[in-house]
Amino acid sequence: MMNATASSIAEDQKKQAAGRTAALLWIATGIYYFVTTEKAGFLSWQAALFFVGGMFVAAFVFGAASHYLFAAHRDFCLNHARGKPVLATVAALGSLLLNVFEIGAPILVARWAFLGLYDLS
Repeated sequence: MMNATASSIAEDQKKQAAGRTAALLWIATGIYYFVTTEKAGFLSWQAALFFVGGMFVAAFVFGAASHYLFAAHRDFCLNHARGKPVLATVAALGSLLLNVFEIGAPILVARWAFLGLYDLS
């Protein structure tokens, strides 16, 4: 029983870390776009909506997606790819793509949201 509790706590910590990563990427991307765009102001309703709303949505959506995709990948590696070179290669490529998703998805959606808020598209 103690092992299940420790495992649950570890999973919660991984989920929180994935959410924090997505939120921090959202904030960093937003700061970059607000600093480099003359039309956008930090003191506006668009900035409040972008940072507050976007940060929570990014943490929830991209954090959860990243966490569950990495968990599925780990399960695949442990249960199917072990000892099979072709599947291990596919798993390694999958790991790379998951890392690109974890970093790229919040950045791309933040850009899309920023451009949409200021009608810059």
